[in-house]
Amino acid sequence: MSEAEDNGQGQKPRISRLAIASTVIPIVVLAGWRLHVTLIRHSLICDGTFENTWGFLGFVLFWITLLSFPVGLILASHSSVKIKKSKGMLRGYVFSVFGAVLTVLAPFLALKISWPVIRNIAPVVVCQRNMQDIYFALSLYKSNWDGQYPPAEKWCDLLAGQKHMSQLPFECPKERKQPVFYIMNPNAEPNSPPDMVLLFEGGGERNEFGRADKLTLENHIPFGRGCNILFNDGHVEFVKAEEIGELKWKDEKGLKGEAEFPRELVEFAAYKGNPLFGGTGEDTWDRNIRERGFILREGDMYQMWYTGYNDERSDMKYLGYATSQDGFEWKRYEGNPIFTQRWVEDMFVVKH
Repeated sequence: MSEAEDNGQGQKPRISRLAIASTVIPIVVLAGWRLHVTLIRHSLICDGTFENTWGFLGFVLFWITLLSFPVGLILASHSSVKIKKSKGMLRGYVFSVFGAVLTVLAPFLALKISWPVIRNIAPVVVCQRNMQDIYFALSLYKSNWDGQYPPAEKWCDLLAGQKHMSQLPFECPKERKQPVFYIMNPNAEPNSPPDMVLLFEGGGERNEFGRADKLTLENHIPFGRGCNILFNDGHVEFVKAEEIGELKWKDEKGLKGEAEFPRELVEFAAYKGNPLFGGTGEDTWDRNIRERGFILREGDMYQMWYTGYNDERSDMKYLGYATSQDGFEWKRYEGNPIFTQRWVEDMFVVKH
């Protein structure tokens, strides 16, 4: 039956369903808000992140409750108007007023109900955001420095020295008087496994680096013993104390031990055809060469810049250029020397 005006012939007054709904909806919304906060907390406890089913349901509930707050006011207002126009056939004005008041108070009640949980979750969430900001800075550094992370002993200073990165949050938000800085795992490299620890909560000082022995589990005690971990693929998780032992701190497949290196970097044998490149030994500008040259590989070609001289011609040392397809056989540039305006040696070449 519609709640429109009625002429009242043979009908008893009844309570407006809209008035009842205006009271019920704020109560349901409060329950939904409390459930939303509980789901968010559960998602962090279970998986250490919001990116799971519980977190998704929690955020869905958040938007539902947020958009439902005004509904109580609309229903209360609409029902009170219909009650007045019903000429006594609709009752429930008290429900309308109560629903309107409850809807106005609902945001404050929701905050009061969920505040203990929010207060515990907030530092964990802020800490995770800090780590994500640092990972962005690491990615920027990596793109500017040939795919390398900054040296562990000064990683904070180098990241903060980048443009627009001076205010990076290197400290964990916690309820302790002493600052708690994030710590970098020195074993982590850009090509390390994605599940390797890159950054974690610790103590100490700025530019701190180390492994599990420097990790702290006490920063977020009200939430639970554990700490936030930034992994090498860029995702952050809150790892519980009992799961810390499962973390990966070095690439077991790549290195058997921290002091070991790939065989080709430590085992060398002299080439029988040495020297590969030398002075001409004839009456040319580069009869002799000295100091170090510089070699860059560009596509399939090796390029070398070197210092040549001939004391019988001049005291000056000039810059020469040579190329090679295989690194063994070198061909001098026909236009050598390529720079004669001043003495050149110990050069470094940077690709621009």
